[in-house]
Amino acid sequence: MNPSNPDSLTQSAIEINTDRRWLLYNRLRDLGITCECKAYQPLRIQLENANTVIQFWQVFHRFHSSRQEQRKCLETCWQMPAQPTDLE
Repeated sequence: MNPSNPDSLTQSAIEINTDRRWLLYNRLRDLGITCECKAYQPLRIQLENANTVIQFWQVFHRFHSSRQEQRKCLETCWQMPAQPTDLE
């Protein structure tokens, strides 16, 4: 892996056994992430680059955190100071 290029992650796959795997599967497919979910089998996800990993983490977090945890995260984000961007 080349640390100077975040998109040079080694392609890897993970498996998830959970009762919410079909919800995860449908959302990941909507995002264009390669995944496979067969009856009575774990959800298999192909993590191809940094974007895919971040998107997967966000979706997984959304489906597996409590409402209270999600609320706390949102409140923390709202309290963060705005950062200037290079575009301004």
